Amino acid sequence: MLDLNASITLANERPKRTYRGGVRTRQKVETGERILNAALSRFARTGFDGAAVRDIALDAGVTHAAIRLHFGTKEDLWKAAVSFLFERFGKEMTGLADVSDPLAEVLAHYVRYCAAHPEHVRIMVHESIGDSERLNWMVDNHIAPAHQGLRPLLEAAMESGRLPEVPVVSLIYMMSCAAQAPFMLGAEAKRLYGIDVTHAAFVEQHLRAVLKAFGISDQSRKAPDQEPSRLVD
Repeated sequence: MLDLNASITLANERPKRTYRGGVRTRQKVETGERILNAALSRFARTGFDGAAVRDIALDAGVTHAAIRLHFGTKEDLWKAAVSFLFERFGKEMTGLADVSDPLAEVLAHYVRYCAAHPEHVRIMVHESIGDSERLNWMVDNHIAPAHQGLRPLLEAAMESGRLPEVPVVSLIYMMSCAAQAPFMLGAEAKRLYGIDVTHAAFVEQHLRAVLKAFGISDQSRKAPDQEPSRLVD
């Protein structure tokens, strides 16, 4: 005999279970990203050795055991955080080869990326000072592929006379430092000049200065809705 009440109960339970499962999945992803962002912040400030997993857990609002469950060891957490960092970098720099002026767009996006994520270069500095195995891992898995994609663009610009003919390695590091420096040294800039380097007006001002310094016109790029005020003479 068909139990109508039981059938209704089962029918009502099925979507709820699916919904609860979706919520749990979303919460797990959000918790993982919160842990990774907290880890990036700690690794950027204190380096790998100075960052304690318990402090990362406190920053993320989770338990130490939760980090172990999600990511395993501290070394595993560092690799997951760095991979998360470069995946985000890749997403923000995707599709620029198809624009009218890829060189200007790549440099412009990179300046904005450095402004939004100063932890990226700070982690690089920490690892480069110690010449660690973690640096070797990061170079092999993330940095070398990124540089290989950039070299043809810079070499073509030098061949066309748009950029001066200098060793491409030197050019890569000169452009990187020009884009990164004020955001990596934000506290110093505030102390010296009384400016907030994360302010959108400063970011756009610095972007235009970098493009101009390398003789790259930004006329083909979409102009902002409002020209930023001049912050630093």
